[in-house]
Amino acid sequence: MATPELYTKGAWVWTPDEEEVWVSAQLQQDYRPGDQTLILRLSDGREMHYSVASPAGLPPLGNPDILEGENDLTALSFLHEAAVLHNLRVRFLDYSSIYTYCGIVLVALNPYEQLPIYGEEVMDAYSGQDMADMDPHVFSIAEEGYRAMIREEKNQSIIISGESGSGKTVSAKFAMRYFAVVGGAAQQTQVEEKVLASSPIMEAIGNAKTTRNDNSSRFGKYVEIGFGSKGDIIGASMRTYLLEKSRVVFQAPYERNYHIFYQLCAFKDSPEMRALKLDSAEHFRYTNQGLDINIPGTDDAVELENTRNALTVMGVQPDQQMELFQILAAVLHLGNVNIQASGRGGDRCFISADDLSLVVFSKLMGVEGSQMAHWLCHQRLTVAGEILVRPMSAQQANGARDALAKHVYGQLFAWTVQSLNSALRAHRERTKTLIGVLDIYGFETFDRNSFEQFCINYANEKLQQQFNRHVFQLEQEEYVREELPWSRIEFSDNQPCITLIEGPLGVLDLLDEECRVPKGSDENWARKLYDRHLDRSPNFRKPRMSNSAFVLLHFADMVQYECLGFLEKNRDTVFEEPINIMRASQLELVAELFQQEPAGGSLSASSVRNGPVRSGNKAHREHKLTVGFQFRQSLQLLMDTLNGTTPHYIRCIKPNDLKQPFTFDPRRAVQQLRACGVLETIRISAAGYSSRWRYEEFFSRYRVLLSASAAQGDSRASCRRAIPALIPDPEQYCFGRTKVFLRAGQVAVLEKLRAGRLCAAAVLVQSTVRGWLQSRRFRRLRHATLTLQRFTRGTLARRLACILRYTRAALVIQKTYRMAVVRQLFLAIREAAVTIQAYARGVQARRACRQVNPSRSLRCNAPECQPRRNMYPNISSICVIKKICLRSVYYTLRMPTTIPGLGGGATKPAGSRKRTGSEARAGAASPVGATMAAVLKELGALHVALERQELPAALLEQAFRQLVHQLAASALNSLILRKDMCCWSRGLQIRYNVSLLEEWLRSRGLQTGGAAAALEPLIQAAQLLQMSKKTEADGRAVVQTCSALSSQQIVKILTQYTPQSDVEERVTLNFIRIVQGLLKGRSDGPPPQLLLDVRRVFPVTFPYLPPPPVSVEQLDIPDSLKISFLRRV
Repeated sequence: MATPELYTKGAWVWTPDEEEVWVSAQLQQDYRPGDQTLILRLSDGREMHYSVASPAGLPPLGNPDILEGENDLTALSFLHEAAVLHNLRVRFLDYSSIYTYCGIVLVALNPYEQLPIYGEEVMDAYSGQDMADMDPHVFSIAEEGYRAMIREEKNQSIIISGESGSGKTVSAKFAMRYFAVVGGAAQQTQVEEKVLASSPIMEAIGNAKTTRNDNSSRFGKYVEIGFGSKGDIIGASMRTYLLEKSRVVFQAPYERNYHIFYQLCAFKDSPEMRALKLDSAEHFRYTNQGLDINIPGTDDAVELENTRNALTVMGVQPDQQMELFQILAAVLHLGNVNIQASGRGGDRCFISADDLSLVVFSKLMGVEGSQMAHWLCHQRLTVAGEILVRPMSAQQANGARDALAKHVYGQLFAWTVQSLNSALRAHRERTKTLIGVLDIYGFETFDRNSFEQFCINYANEKLQQQFNRHVFQLEQEEYVREELPWSRIEFSDNQPCITLIEGPLGVLDLLDEECRVPKGSDENWARKLYDRHLDRSPNFRKPRMSNSAFVLLHFADMVQYECLGFLEKNRDTVFEEPINIMRASQLELVAELFQQEPAGGSLSASSVRNGPVRSGNKAHREHKLTVGFQFRQSLQLLMDTLNGTTPHYIRCIKPNDLKQPFTFDPRRAVQQLRACGVLETIRISAAGYSSRWRYEEFFSRYRVLLSASAAQGDSRASCRRAIPALIPDPEQYCFGRTKVFLRAGQVAVLEKLRAGRLCAAAVLVQSTVRGWLQSRRFRRLRHATLTLQRFTRGTLARRLACILRYTRAALVIQKTYRMAVVRQLFLAIREAAVTIQAYARGVQARRACRQVNPSRSLRCNAPECQPRRNMYPNISSICVIKKICLRSVYYTLRMPTTIPGLGGGATKPAGSRKRTGSEARAGAASPVGATMAAVLKELGALHVALERQELPAALLEQAFRQLVHQLAASALNSLILRKDMCCWSRGLQIRYNVSLLEEWLRSRGLQTGGAAAALEPLIQAAQLLQMSKKTEADGRAVVQTCSALSSQQIVKILTQYTPQSDVEERVTLNFIRIVQGLLKGRSDGPPPQLLLDVRRVFPVTFPYLPPPPVSVEQLDIPDSLKISFLRRV
């Protein structure tokens, strides 16, 4: 809670707005206790009056500029909804960063376009690194989970939630792909391939197009990936929850059924599919209700090929695949069965014997058509021990037909999941540890909420409770580690709402009880809820204008549920007679599906465990297990599983409903932030000490506020002496063993004090400088006067000296000229004599040379005729030595040599996020073990060794070009991904080290072979860190200078730029936008890429070596060489 003292003139606050949710405004006058109105100026220049009833009604304050665009929301000084929304907007729109930490939660915004941040080079960059130094990413969460599993030998889980279209499935897919890469060998084994192949299968049978998402998951999924003792994947398993079976028979406008139906219809002309009697999707009632059967950019025929390939990888044989497709086609034909009304008032119905759809359905399912036609229109009842057959109306028969279609699809879904689990089961060794990935629906609230939303929100209540307790546990561990009294943590539980739902005589118990009543109805159930919980449960309310609805106060929002349809959906009734017909099917797979049904039969894929649990002879008991009962059991099993793991959280946010790339709708975003528990995380963080600073960081940042006596001694003692004087309220801070803990808003207080102290110091410095400038000006004027006088006297004296000097020079010139004429004649005579002697000696030497034996010349040229057999060993030695030197060269080039005069600057506050392994590796030795001089010495030794092997100069230049490219690419990739490397001092260090390497290349004559050009991207990146980054002219200079860097690399370095001292300034968003605009007009830049390809190999060109002028037969080879057996071929 911000103190009223911070509301001074010029302070920025946030005010509510209907369109933008929150807009920034600036105070025009100081606030005094008792004021009823604040005068604010909005960012667009308008002035408004803000009513304040009490200090508690003051608008939330804005965070200091130093915290703008923080990658961890918990590092913000003021933790409230407006600050969170603004920080996410800045990172998403201005930095193009879709990931942001919120404590232990990773918030992911769907960009609605493909981003180049998921390649193998990015995986390599995150693998094995300390996540405290890396940008937020789904790979960072996966890496933390994997390393924690290896280090602690404890099971981990990644919980991904969010509403439809927010990117949950994609995030889960990338997490599992990361595990498959880091948990596999050099080449993916069969297990890793099966884990990745399960995704397209589940998307085909469990995903559908909705108005919010073209590939929406209509079920919850929990995948457990098993790892062996060496950290490699050895198996996996899958659980599913609450499949939306109603989509099989009904789709809203502009939505589709499950993808697999449209894939089969698109493949209808294939010879192997002709027996299924398929037609276009518009022909079937179960696929044409949405009016739009196509998805832009998706080819259903190609997707079916991908599905079949994935089924083959999972071990499903082609004949089993055709049986699977046969049942799916039968479901489509069942929807086209025409049920006609008959009898008086339409109380009876019938199906024509020649109904083509029924004939095809019966043939595909292997059942008798006449029996199916009869029992689709009749119902068997047991009254007083007597069995009666009652005809149904056409409406009832249509409902029974649709119920059968949903049941068949649910059973097929469960069988598919069971088959995938069998294929993914570990066989090599026993699973040692697990990592679970939970992809589950987020909190939902619509204009009309029914049983599905109730179950989804119930699951989110359970997950939120588990999340709250986990955050509370982490806070408690942090307090104990820092030796703080952990009783100060305020923790609110949502157990009352969960008890209202699942407790004795709760909502679910009363619903199951009403389902068992023969004449039970939704109205009677609503009255029981009112009688039991109204005025008794604080989380239960009754709407004023309705007697068939109730309201639950969930952790995220207050939701009104309509009771109509609850009983029918909870029962999920399927008549027994059609099921018995299915059990007698001649098709093996159909008989297997209905002989081994999951208990209850009505939840299909959301059973407690995927597998057979109840035989067919107990079918009459199935209907006693309702959907709500089974869902509660499966949810409890899931919570028990998650409680046995260390969880990691990803909250996916849908930034807009139009699916537009990088478009941010604040109203939709804040609605999801409230629903997915991110704001609850902020509330928990704000309830404790939201800002945590190490004593060294705090002392470095706020040393200007300390007195001379308080600043003496170590940083811990100085902070303990100074903070009580800066923050009078002792409840607003606490001293730990290694950190100082501050309540929300205290960083802003300290920043204001620091800004005031710096302003006063600036005024003093300015006055002193002005006085010094005037004194210097006076001294310069006096010095200039004396100088002019001195120079005038000197000029007159020099003029006289010149006249005397010219007279003497004339005499010297005359004497010199006469001497030169005589000496020129002498030199000409001597040169003629020497020339004659040289020609004479040359004639004598050539005459003697012709008499020498020619065989001596042949023996001298013998080494040139030897085969060039050493070329391949020389090249191999280059590769071996390069691998040995590359790592030390890379680390030395990146940051070893310290230039005198460069020191550390102020650091920014870190969030409350716990980085895995950062403390454990704090005392480990750094990989930087060599200086630049040592590296150049090693390179010199390598160069000398290669020259001794008589390697041609062209190959030598190409070898060092490859070596320099790899170390430069590695250094640039690390610079782009690490914020601590993006500062002025680091750029100067890198440029200095690169200059030493360039000088070494020039001294060896290797700069012309492409080695110097390979260093150009790294040189330009270092220059970018040192350039001025303020005006538009600076932006043009940046674009012109960084011609070897891509647009993504330039913008990434600018957004990563982190000032390390008070002298440096942060790169403004306006400057980044200017550079982005200039880069769009650049046509001759490098290809768009974020990271350089470290594995790029340049082609090798072998120089042409001419044959020797003397043949081998003319050589006189000594017998001591013992090679007389060689013959010319």
